Amino acid sequence: MMPDGTPQSSVVWADFDGKHVIICTTRERQKGRNMQANPKVALLVMGPEDDLRWLAIRGLVVDISEENAEETLDGLVRRYTGKAHYYGDIFPVEQREKETRVTVRIEPREVEVGKLPAGGASRNEAAIEQALRTDRTIDIITTGAKSGQPRRIEIWFTNVGGRIIICGTPDAIGGKGPRKPRDWLANLKAHPRFTFCLKESLQAELPARAVVIEDPQDRRRLMSAPETQWYRDQVDSLEDLVAGSPIVEVFFGDFPGE
Repeated sequence: MMPDGTPQSSVVWADFDGKHVIICTTRERQKGRNMQANPKVALLVMGPEDDLRWLAIRGLVVDISEENAEETLDGLVRRYTGKAHYYGDIFPVEQREKETRVTVRIEPREVEVGKLPAGGASRNEAAIEQALRTDRTIDIITTGAKSGQPRRIEIWFTNVGGRIIICGTPDAIGGKGPRKPRDWLANLKAHPRFTFCLKESLQAELPARAVVIEDPQDRRRLMSAPETQWYRDQVDSLEDLVAGSPIVEVFFGDFPGE
């Protein structure tokens, strides 16, 4: 949780030792600071072979340790990427001196397992998956942050390596001209559940949930991807996007606890 009580979301690599979920971070990053201040966390794990299956965990951080943290991280790197080392293979070796690596152990307190309704590998499911790969223009129906009333707008989405994101150029005045704050972002921050309306290759209204991406490294990863080249063309530098772009990730279905 952020200091103001709002959720903070990050994509992480994870392991399980039979009792604890294990992740790695640094003391300097936002999620590291958040977990030191408030041990309550939630994790959502999507099935590697079937992304309609999910595992939801609510738990408590029971240990944050610097001991052997880089070795633990390298183990995750080998599992997820096949490479040997985080520093040198994933990030420059010089980055090691700029951060304090820690291993975080999370004790699960509540666990739920489920599968999003889709009727198996149906023709409609396949068409939706294809649309999420190839379409661009959608409508979203959000709930007004102040009014509480439905608000429908047309917007772009982007598929970045299988992650569905809605993003934009920064809410700032820069070399490319003035830009205004987005009502849709304020709505999704206040009411994350919304309707994602496909309308190009097919028409379908999908229940969805938006998670604001705040981690700087994840923002940089998304906004430096080939799929987001258009946004880089609209600003003076990638760092403008990292610092100021509205970026939310979209997850589909009805999530536990809501």
